Formats: sequence, C-alpha cells, structure tokens
Amino acid sequence: MIAHRAERKIYYGWWVVLSSAIVLFVGLGFGLYTFPVFYPALIESFGWSRGEVVTGGALLMVILGIMSPFTGMTIDRYGAKRIVMFGVVMVGTALLLFTLVHSLWQFYAACFLLGLGLCGVSHMPNQVLIANWFVQKRGLAVGLISAGVGLGGAVGPLWVTSLIDHHGWRAGFAGMGVAVWAIPLVLAAVVIKNRPQDMGLLPDGAATPPPRSRAHSRHRLRWASATFGQAVRTGDFWILFSAIFLISAMMYTISQHLFVHLRDKGFPSTQAAGALSIILGTSSAGKLLFGALSDRLDKRNVMLITFILLAGSSLALLMPPRLSLIYAFALTFGLGYGGIFSCMPVVAAEYFGLGALGKILGLIFLSFNLGGSLWPIAAGYLFDAVGNYDLVFALNPLMGFTAAGLLLFLSDPRSVRRPVEGEGAIEFSNVGR
Repeated sequence: MIAHRAERKIYYGWWVVLSSAIVLFVGLGFGLYTFPVFYPALIESFGWSRGEVVTGGALLMVILGIMSPFTGMTIDRYGAKRIVMFGVVMVGTALLLFTLVHSLWQFYAACFLLGLGLCGVSHMPNQVLIANWFVQKRGLAVGLISAGVGLGGAVGPLWVTSLIDHHGWRAGFAGMGVAVWAIPLVLAAVVIKNRPQDMGLLPDGAATPPPRSRAHSRHRLRWASATFGQAVRTGDFWILFSAIFLISAMMYTISQHLFVHLRDKGFPSTQAAGALSIILGTSSAGKLLFGALSDRLDKRNVMLITFILLAGSSLALLMPPRLSLIYAFALTFGLGYGGIFSCMPVVAAEYFGLGALGKILGLIFLSFNLGGSLWPIAAGYLFDAVGNYDLVFALNPLMGFTAAGLLLFLSDPRSVRRPVEGEGAIEFSNVGR
C-alpha cells in the first residue's frame, strides 16, 4: 500500500516547473515584454526621440546577450537556483528605480540594472533547470515554463496600459516592481531545487530502482555530451548561432516597435496593446505546442516550422494596416514566437548533451539577445531618419527566411551523438565538422 501511494505522488519536478513558470510570468513577462508600452508616455513626458527611447529597451537585450556566457558558466558551477533568486531581487529593484527617473542617463542606468536582473529570470537558467529534471518529457516541461512568459506578456501590456492611462507611467513601473517581489522570490528560495538528485530522485519521476537491476542499467544509459570546446568547433553550433541571431533580430524588432507603429497608424493604445498581448498570449500556446512536438518529431524540423511562421507572418506588416489583418498576424506570429523558446534548449541538448549545456546555451543566447537588440536599435534610428518603418519591415521577412534556410544545413543529430554507458561519460563524434 505504501509503495502504491508513492507511485501516485506528484513528481516534484512538476512543482519546479510551476515555480519556474510563475517566475518567468512575472519577471520576464512584465520586466521585458511589457516594456514597449511605456515608449509613447516617455516620449511625451521627456521629449526624447524614438531612437533614444527604444535604445533603452534594446539595452536590456544587449545586457542579456553580453552576460549570457557568464550566466551559463555560473549556472554550470553553482546551479540555476541562485541565479534565479538574484534575478528576482534585481528585477524588482530596477523596476522601482524607474519611478525616480528624470533624465535620459538615469533611464539608461535603470535599464542596465534591469538587464542584469533579467539574466536571472530569463529563459536560459530556467531551461537549464528543467533540463536537469526531465529527459523524456523535456520538451513539454520547457514548453510549460516558457508559456509563463507568454501569459505574463499577454496580461502585462493590458494591465500596465490601464495603470499608465489612469495613474501615469511611474505607477506602471511601481506596479510591476511590487508584482515581481510579491511571489517569485518565495518560490525561488523555497520551492526551486537545482536537480532531482538533490532530493534523491531521478529525472521524469522514475522510481529509484534496486541496485544491479536491469532497470538500473536502463537509467544509467544516457546520451554522450560534448564539452564546451568540442561543441563550438562544430559546424552545427555555428549554424544554430547564425540562424538564431537572424530570427531574433526580426522577432524583437517587431515586438519592440509594433506598439508605436500601430499608434502611428492611428490605432488607439488599447488596440495596439491588444495586438502585443495577442502575440505574447498566443506564444504560450506555441511554446506548449512546439515543446510537445519536439518530444515526438525531429527537433530540427519543429524549429524550422517556427522560423517559417515568423518569417511568413511578418509579410503582413508590408500590407495596408487593418485591425483584422493585424490581429491575424499577431496570432500567427505569436505561435512561432513562442515555439522558438521551446526549441532552442531541446535542440541544443539534442546536439550537444547536458554536460556543458549552461555554457553552450550561454553562447546561443548571446547570439539571440544581440540579434534582438542591435537591429531594433537600428530600426529606431532608421525611423527617426526617414519617418517610417518601410525599409525595416521589408528586411524582416528576408532575415527570417534566411534563418530558416540555414537550418536546412544542420546535420542529423543521430549521426552526431550516440548513447553510451556510465555516469559522466563524454563521447562526441562530430568535432571539427
């Protein structure tokens, strides 16, 4: 009877998934993806140019990118839990500091601190955390936590737009700061654990088998892992690096500029915020859908589908804007937007294993965050120079389809890695490809 009850007990990894999802919902969903709704109010309040304001938002991505390799090394050495706790504290503090901003340099300083905090509540530490807790259900688990970001990004713009309209932009930042401190800090400190072995468990909730059993042998079977040096000497790594840079550049240029673009075209704030909320809300469905698909299908092809959705839907921004078209674009773009975050960690783990996943994802997210910051900054200054987004929105689909084409050159992961027996074994047959 006792054994039977133990088998039905909820695997603790799912509590880690829930906690990570809430951390991402509040920390990243509010701290990063709600940021563009402040742009019109800041421009009106201080008279800053669009390029100056968007540079502040893009600075968040620059810091995330530059710090990603360091964050990955820190995760590999100390575990993700400490990084997440640091991030929650820093994000809440930075958001409250925005309420004291009265000059452009203060705005950039607060953005810098927020960027540092976002390193801890971003996808990477939480995805590494979940990769430790799940193997067979890794795609689904990553999709679930990533869905938290989309839900936060869907709720945040509507809630904060209401705060700004009724109480001003400083109240909007204050509300987000308090929200970040309210629950995520407790979850990061109490519920989140680095790995199942810390609690005497196995990944996916497998029951601990008796020694020398055949089941024990099966649990010792694991995929070979590349070292960090081996991974970065492969062609597959640099294909991923380049493709992710391009797709992130077009993704974040759209998400950073869509709100102000729709305002320029005469749409009211509520409809512009609604389009942003649809993208981020639908991204939750995309994360779940493509996370689950990556557990069943070739992970390369699943990632390719997300790239095509993003590139194809971005063509809608070249057409005369209608609310129905904008919302249809937002639904499609949101699915691909969410799918990227589910695919990146599982594809990286598929090709390079878990041994140095933190460092490897650190470089991949460096590419992702630099792409997601440099092109949005350039887009802001291009708008200031010519007064429209025509060139920017024409280049976005080209970048997206080029990124999709690069994925076609990835090798078959089954030819790269094979299962080996024994704990900690490293065997990688694709070095120098």
